[in-house]
Amino acid sequence: MTKQEKLDRKAEKKYEQTHQRQYKMSAGDWVFEIINHAFFLIFTILCIFPFYYIFINTISDNDLVRKGAINFIPRGIHIQNYVSMFNVNDVGTALMVTVGRTILGTVLMVLASAFVGYLVTKQEMWCKKIWYRCLVVTMYFNAGLIPWYLNMSMLGLTNSFWAYIIPGIVAPYNIILVKTYIESIPAELEESAKMDGATYMTVFRKIIWPLSKPILATIAIFGAVGNWNSFTDSLILMPDAPQLHLLQHKLYTYLNVREDAMELYGFATAEELRLFQQLISVSGVGPKAALSILSASTPANLALSIITGDEKALTCAQGIGKKIAQRVILELKDKLAKGQSINAAGETYAGTGVTVIPENKLSEATAALAVLGYSQGEINLALKGVDLDGLSLEQVIKQALKKMVKG
Repeated sequence: MTKQEKLDRKAEKKYEQTHQRQYKMSAGDWVFEIINHAFFLIFTILCIFPFYYIFINTISDNDLVRKGAINFIPRGIHIQNYVSMFNVNDVGTALMVTVGRTILGTVLMVLASAFVGYLVTKQEMWCKKIWYRCLVVTMYFNAGLIPWYLNMSMLGLTNSFWAYIIPGIVAPYNIILVKTYIESIPAELEESAKMDGATYMTVFRKIIWPLSKPILATIAIFGAVGNWNSFTDSLILMPDAPQLHLLQHKLYTYLNVREDAMELYGFATAEELRLFQQLISVSGVGPKAALSILSASTPANLALSIITGDEKALTCAQGIGKKIAQRVILELKDKLAKGQSINAAGETYAGTGVTVIPENKLSEATAALAVLGYSQGEINLALKGVDLDGLSLEQVIKQALKKMVKG
């Protein structure tokens, strides 16, 4: 090893030592790194958690979900919700229409926004200020739903796939975003291209478009999300074209517009449905509150709680306060105890096969139990051995319900 090589190696070692000392992290640096990583980790979890929460609710037991018992870990895991979704009629066609609308609508909207945004930056554009103001004013004023529908109808866009595409091509807000971004691009680039003989289209295609990719990607996300989530135009404009219904429209119809109300709210038994109908008849109790009350107990226990005036059993349901519990008991206690919700003329109660003839205490007790959905056999077993003569009607029903609950 020559003298020069020794000197070079010595210099390298010295540099490495200096470099290591220069970049050695202090205690403050370590604290900053830990806090920085912890902050972004928490922020990432907060961004992901809503999607995770929705997913675990879709695979968890529906009754637990309805009670609000699913928070972080799925319980009663099943995939029946996904199976039911794929059983929806024409869901594949709706998915294809939605994907096509999202892709085509987004592409055309981005192209139009980019080109119009570039045009309104040109001072030499004919009546530029007038056109730009007409564009902006549409962000603040619109004709309303009915004139919009009449206009779409006169243009022949009802029951047509193009009703999804054409109205969304011109997006004023996105055009303003693109215009503002293009104005930040140095004008010298365009001037130099024009000196070389470039036309407006050449400048747009080779300079403006490549340099505007960040803002174009942004508005593409806006457009894609809006097109994918939209369903009101499908609901209003496609009354006679079910093959053009969007996926969101199909799912909305499946979940909210069912012929059978029992399927609509997902009742497991007929007695749950009947109790639900009675609960929503109480003033101040809507469908959500009624479902909350039903999810907190079985139909038999719930009826027993109402008849016995047990407020605590009702307030155990999520979102149910003491006042609502008292109102439910006040309005339904007599109905459940005396069978007033059954037709007294002797009609058969739907789904039970029980003919109700309230002529005496036994008939009235049978009627009250039939309204809860119990079969004639269950009612006979429950009333067997009950002292009909020594007890009041309310006490007879209580005894029968207790037997059913225990059984």
